[in-house]
Amino acid sequence: MGRLQIWIPHGKKMAVKDLPPGSDPAHPPLAPGEEEKAALLTDELVQKYGEPAIIFTSPMARCLGTAKKAIERFGQHYKQGGVLVVTLNTLCQPDSGD
Repeated sequence: MGRLQIWIPHGKKMAVKDLPPGSDPAHPPLAPGEEEKAALLTDELVQKYGEPAIIFTSPMARCLGTAKKAIERFGQHYKQGGVLVVTLNTLCQPDSGD
């Protein structure tokens, strides 16, 4: 199989009224349960396509939260050579607020 790119939109954002102290309302973290959904999606994708070669994410809280489990599982120190995790300032969903 050739290289496959899978674009995963970040999970739902936490409501402003529920933000932890010090959080940036312009860039809220994931809503409760969204990280777990992303972890399940990671498992499904690995079963179907195998381990990722590269994980790209923006530095925004929701994007990082969505990618967190995949980064933990396949981060730079996974196996020999590992998976490259790259955080970009320009990769985000159009009109997402990120």
